[in-house]
Amino acid sequence: MNQQETCRTWYDFKEWYRNLNNPLPAGWTRHTSPGTPPGHISWTYPDCPPPEGFGSHFYTHISCPSQQFWYPIPLRQPGARPTIRNPAVLLRSTVETAIFYSRGIYLHFHTPSVSIEDSYGRWAGILRPHRRSDLSEDVRPKMQPLELVAISKGIARNSQPEEPALEEWYLDERPKDGHLYEFYNVLWISWSGGYSYRRGIGRIRMDIWEQQKRKNIQLILA
Repeated sequence: MNQQETCRTWYDFKEWYRNLNNPLPAGWTRHTSPGTPPGHISWTYPDCPPPEGFGSHFYTHISCPSQQFWYPIPLRQPGARPTIRNPAVLLRSTVETAIFYSRGIYLHFHTPSVSIEDSYGRWAGILRPHRRSDLSEDVRPKMQPLELVAISKGIARNSQPEEPALEEWYLDERPKDGHLYEFYNVLWISWSGGYSYRRGIGRIRMDIWEQQKRKNIQLILA
């Protein structure tokens, strides 16, 4: 992998290999999926949908041939010295936001969490505030709007034994139909002086998020 590839961001790296005509980095192999010919490696996770724009192929690397990827990822070369970069003070991005509400229901799992609903009173997901003081008995639906920012999509098998680290498994109201639990990873933010500040992280059901009145904003995260 040359210096240009090493310095790419993860996003740029992913976009580069969206084009099947671009050469693969050293050590990577492309496999056809689905319908892999007999005698070839087949995709291990048939119920796992690919990222948008991927899915016709998957990839393996010589260093871990049993691990499968939807696209090559940047890897550190043996013996290479790490590149030290100064951390950015502010994170800027165009993001999608929506308003949700706390139910005031406590969940004591790895960390205290609170159940979240939308403006129609439907269970939407969970949120982990960074400060215990934000988990107040006075927080009730429609009294404290929470502005959430979608940062990525997530997926898990709809099985508690297979995905034991998700607080949602312990809630009766969480929909349990289907083989997959699909969600958006979100940030809870607040604003001060034109900058946004992260106050918590969580997950919102994908179908509920996509039914909300969402808007795109220019986010400057301090």
